[in-house]
Amino acid sequence: MKRPDLNFDRMALGALLVGALIGMAALAGIISPQDPIQQDLSFSLFSPSAYHPFGTDALGRDVLARVLYSARVSLPVAAFATLLATLIGTAFGLAAGVSGGRTDHLLMRAVDLALAFPTLVLLLVLASLYRTDHVVHLIFLLGLTTWMPMARLVRTEALSLSRQPFVEAAAGLGATPLRRALRHLLPNVGSTILVTATLLVGEMMLM
Repeated sequence: MKRPDLNFDRMALGALLVGALIGMAALAGIISPQDPIQQDLSFSLFSPSAYHPFGTDALGRDVLARVLYSARVSLPVAAFATLLATLIGTAFGLAAGVSGGRTDHLLMRAVDLALAFPTLVLLLVLASLYRTDHVVHLIFLLGLTTWMPMARLVRTEALSLSRQPFVEAAAGLGATPLRRALRHLLPNVGSTILVTATLLVGEMMLM
């Protein structure tokens, strides 16, 4: 008897939940016809009811409507910011892992320097210096301040793989560092990158 694939079941459940969240955000006006920014102090802090399924906030605004409409901004911003952070972190990590030696040392010291600043404090400082009134600015701000953990993780995996016989054989046959990184290292660290990026999306939304 074939054993059930638990990993597939978890992936299917995760995809279903994400799809449901995206669908609810897209159909926000149908699911909750309330105006998310309309204030009515006579409905302040109402408990959940049929008319306000999630209740209301201190200003009498419908919480469900605010959650659904805010997801239209939070989801794309988190997704694109995560994509940007993943691309930068992966590039740094692969470059450090495949090069080794002095290049690896210099790149990792740059990552350590960036990690020395608390992310939220850095975000607040940068937000006060640069405009964040557009989602594109917010995406770049988040992406450019959160790529360092991805870089360290990818570098660790790439450095370990660089010592494997198949990578050393490719180097012996004359494969350039770029080819080794893209052809041999990146496919083998893809699952790690995917899992880390998935967790990073939630952190982006919280930030």
